[in-house]
Amino acid sequence: MVTSFVHKGFYRNPYSVRNPELAAGYQDQSPERFFTFFARVSPRGELLRPWNEMTQVGRVAWFWRAFNERTLQALDELPRDSYRLVRIEDVNYSKYLELSQFLGFRAQLNQGDFEALCVSKPHAFWRKRHVDQWTEQEAREFESQVAGLAESFGYEYRVEHLIDAARAEKAESMRLGRIPGPKAAPRFWRVRRATAKWLRGMAKSMDVS
Repeated sequence: MVTSFVHKGFYRNPYSVRNPELAAGYQDQSPERFFTFFARVSPRGELLRPWNEMTQVGRVAWFWRAFNERTLQALDELPRDSYRLVRIEDVNYSKYLELSQFLGFRAQLNQGDFEALCVSKPHAFWRKRHVDQWTEQEAREFESQVAGLAESFGYEYRVEHLIDAARAEKAESMRLGRIPGPKAAPRFWRVRRATAKWLRGMAKSMDVS
């Protein structure tokens, strides 16, 4: 989620706030993507300044943690049998049937259609900046923000261990044609030949008499 939100432009720029004790209000993050602000919360008070000094990756990682922690707090106020916590990675076809029954609707997908949807990941065509391209500061901020919550759900959060998975995902997307492969290096001999031809033409057109 963090890489996707960074790609979309969420928290691209630090917030401009006159009174840190009040809600930040509207923040213009990207003229071409005005929606990047909607529902993007920020800390208040003493926490605002260090949050503002984070990289975009750090601010998005903070959002992931804050949003999920608040969601868990809200769920704790409900009867235990009124909700389910399921990691999206653990949703297979049998779990889909179980959840549809719990939510009170009739499952519409057969197993083949369900598995086809699982393979077709949303936004898999994006050429995103993955964790293997993060700076040391971005990696450090990400780990410090998500570590506790990630561990409680069994997620790997150490960037050095996420790099291989990110590269494998990128390679698979290129293999399937979802994103283009790396551009070929420029062939400078073509440039030189075209330039030489242009110069010869210019020389012939000059009146040297």
